[in-house]
Amino acid sequence: MISLLLVFVLAFTSDSYVLEKTIETNAQSFTVDNLRNIYLIENGQTITKINSYGNKPFIFDLKEYGKIKYIDVQNPMKILVLYPEFSVILALDNTLSQVGKYDFNELSVPKISAACMSFDNNVWIYDELDYKLKKFDKQVNLIRQSEDITTLLGFAMQPNYMIEQDNLIYIIDKEQGIIVFDIYATYYKTIPIKDIKHIQILNEQLVYQQGSKAYTYHLKTLEKKELLVPEILEGDTKFFIDKDKLFVLKNNQLQTYKIQ
Repeated sequence: MISLLLVFVLAFTSDSYVLEKTIETNAQSFTVDNLRNIYLIENGQTITKINSYGNKPFIFDLKEYGKIKYIDVQNPMKILVLYPEFSVILALDNTLSQVGKYDFNELSVPKISAACMSFDNNVWIYDELDYKLKKFDKQVNLIRQSEDITTLLGFAMQPNYMIEQDNLIYIIDKEQGIIVFDIYATYYKTIPIKDIKHIQILNEQLVYQQGSKAYTYHLKTLEKKELLVPEILEGDTKFFIDKDKLFVLKNNQLQTYKIQ
């Protein structure tokens, strides 16, 4: 059976992609959950959720905590919204209604630059004051933490993105690469891919963007390949791959392509 990622690569080399729909938007970033709901982040404060039919059923708009850095939609029933300036993470349900709040100011954590949902619906954060990866439950009780990372790795991480998948936590540091921990907060390895902001993990491969180019990196063979992408990914774009779909944010438009 041909893997989905191989299909993606073959499709792009043969230019077999078809534009399905275009959504006009002022969004600066977006993401997609595993149900193919699209989440647009506009003006750093408004989240618009669009379902697979192209409707706009739900909007979340809150100015109290400043700018949204990013949202974690790994669990579409519990979405995390990170506000780094106020050290606050909000939990939203599938209607974008607030169902929880993690206020880390109460724990003297002045800034959270990265956070994500854990497999057991708890929350990982990187504490820049203690230089530790920490896991909290919904009552904001500390349930696990790493060693001091400056002692462990010899530098202080400055993460801009974090995701847990397949029992590993991937933390992107623009200068150092992708620092990987296991679900016990134990350091595992560093992947030497720098100057990136976002990753996807598909079929044991990282998919990421550096400048105007896209690459895959196999987590087992360590092989890096450039994806032969069409002109739709040239310039200032953000993209997301989901099975046989390609989502592209560019020029105030979100476009959805079918990969054949």
